[in-house]
Amino acid sequence: MDIAVTVKNALRSFGTKDPLDALALVVLGGGVAFYLAERETNPQCKTPWDGILYMATALSVGYDNLFPATPAGHALATVAQTFGPALASSAFETPDTTNAQILERLDKIVALLER
Repeated sequence: MDIAVTVKNALRSFGTKDPLDALALVVLGGGVAFYLAERETNPQCKTPWDGILYMATALSVGYDNLFPATPAGHALATVAQTFGPALASSAFETPDTTNAQILERLDKIVALLER
C-alpha cells in the first residue's frame, strides 16, 4: 500500500476514534512545530507558548497578533485553518451517537419507501 494512503488512513482513524485527543495533539504538536519553524525569523514567535496560542486560534477564530513568516509556518497555518475547524467542532461530539442517530433515521426512511 502507498505510504501516503497509509498515513492518511491512520490520521483519519485517529481523528475519528478520539477527536478530543486529536485536537489536543494538533494544538500542542502543531504549536510547537509552528514555533520551531518561526522562532529564528519571526520576532513575534518567541516561545513555544506563542506557537501553541497561534495554533489554537488558527483552529477556531483565526485571529492572533502573530502571523506566519516562513514557508513552513505558512504550510502549518494552511493545514490548521483548512482542517482545524472541522476537527474542533467534532471534538466534543460523541462519535458513535451521531452516526447511530443518522443510521436509525435512514433505516426509517428506507422502511417507509419500501412500503
